[in-house]
Amino acid sequence: MVIENLRFLTLLFLFLVAFSCSVESTKTSSVASEFIMPSASEEDLIKRCAPWFYDNPIDTGQIQHNQLVNLIIDQGWDLQVTKSGIFYHILQKGDGLSVIWGDRVSVHYTGYDLNLQPFHSTRRANTPFEFYLGNVISGWNDGLPLINEGGRLLLLIPSYKAYGTQGFGDLVAPNQHLIFDIELLQKLNDSKKL
Repeated sequence: MVIENLRFLTLLFLFLVAFSCSVESTKTSSVASEFIMPSASEEDLIKRCAPWFYDNPIDTGQIQHNQLVNLIIDQGWDLQVTKSGIFYHILQKGDGLSVIWGDRVSVHYTGYDLNLQPFHSTRRANTPFEFYLGNVISGWNDGLPLINEGGRLLLLIPSYKAYGTQGFGDLVAPNQHLIFDIELLQKLNDSKKL
């Protein structure tokens, strides 16, 4: 009887471990599976991206910029570029309030590496991230004003406009270019001088 109970408990334990692993795997894959990078034809991207290249890059920013332009063409990603060097795709412009430097905002986001593997998501915990625009990485500061409340965009950010040579703990390695899928949920209050 004792041996049967031990077998039962062992099987129950193994079942619970296997079940909890599959639930965690499902959570991870659902976040990854919701992300699809928009695509464009190679011909269109070559025409669009040709003016973005630096012929003789002279600093880290220009070198990283050229790396990402090549990646965009190789991967067929349908992105535009801002004057500040942030690559983006507006999924939804949003019809709410616009945001500017110093506004307090609430967003949901998922961060991805260049292999489209998520490294962090506020969506998983259903806990929006609140911050003053201007107090986050420069890629976000430059990119978020492209949309309004209710909007959603993709940002491809070169390392020097993200976490640079320092990285960010265990989440982001040094010199890592990043992709963010960001929803601008709400402008929380008036601008604050930063």
